[in-house]
Amino acid sequence: MSLEFQLTKNYLIWRDYSSPGYIQTLYRFEDNGTLSPDWENGFCLDNIENLASSCKIMQSNNNLYLLGSTVQGEYQLFGITPNQQILFEELPITFDNQSAPDLFVDENIYLAYHNTDLQNIVVEKYNLQGQNIWSKTALTNDFNNGNIPVLFKTSNNSLSVLISPNFRNLRLATLDLDGNLTTPLE
Repeated sequence: MSLEFQLTKNYLIWRDYSSPGYIQTLYRFEDNGTLSPDWENGFCLDNIENLASSCKIMQSNNNLYLLGSTVQGEYQLFGITPNQQILFEELPITFDNQSAPDLFVDENIYLAYHNTDLQNIVVEKYNLQGQNIWSKTALTNDFNNGNIPVLFKTSNNSLSVLISPNFRNLRLATLDLDGNLTTPLE
């Protein structure tokens, strides 16, 4: 038996590898630690069309946002509400599978990914309804080893993306929330 989980403030994704297959179940908890009403049996993430596995999760307000790998070999953004409604399934917001994107969510959704065709790191901002607000190149380079960018908020007015093109160097770019680079593009 093999078990794994991911946790946010109010959500728990439980993965069970012991069954004949791979089962991912999402549970929602109230702030006092009790299971939310209608979540006693969890929500089976395997029922989301095209979702193979969840990779990165974040909670904002009461919704859970997750990047998942799809059966088509891409990464896709999904959201799940406390009423078990699936968000963004029909949009779809997808990325190729050569490098997993990173996710940061507050009052907007930010994604960072490696564009392998253009050899750069792109940061995108979406509103909570899934509409793209901007897309900016944050770092350029010729690295091909599938490094995963790390995206994080550095202040109330900026966010940064970090990547290690090799095992000795780190590269960082900082953008304001309008997508303007505040560190020079190398």
